[in-house]
Amino acid sequence: MKYKKYIGSPIYYNHQERVMVRHFKNLDIYKDSYTLSLELYRLTDTFPLNAVSLRSQFRRAIFSTFLNIAEGSGKSSIKEYYYYVNIAYSSCRELVALVSFSCELGYIKPNSAETYLHKLDILSAKLFNFMKYLEKHDYKIKTAIKKYTYSRMIS
Repeated sequence: MKYKKYIGSPIYYNHQERVMVRHFKNLDIYKDSYTLSLELYRLTDTFPLNAVSLRSQFRRAIFSTFLNIAEGSGKSSIKEYYYYVNIAYSSCRELVALVSFSCELGYIKPNSAETYLHKLDILSAKLFNFMKYLEKHDYKIKTAIKKYTYSRMIS
């Protein structure tokens, strides 16, 4: 199956099959969120035993960040992909609140919290920029499909 790669894009499209292929493991947002998720998951292991609900909420947000990037990459349209990246972005923002809250409770040292908050802000910005990128490419791909379909109809 031949795929056309859009310039500078992690998105491949096959016009005959109308299939999108996305390689999420190559995306910086996936790599960064995965690495940060591992760090934060290990951090929650240090929480006291009576903080079960906080640890649980923390971990749900941690998993949601990188897993939604991966899950969204398997969806059939860029609009659906955007939806999942948006959930990852929202979970990343939730982690900002959870890190701050945990620091206030004394579960995270202030200097560690600063480091994590900085990493989360960078990841949030990358996710936001990727959502803008998807919006832009959704229009380009829809236009390319229309042109391809039209050219096939008249030939």
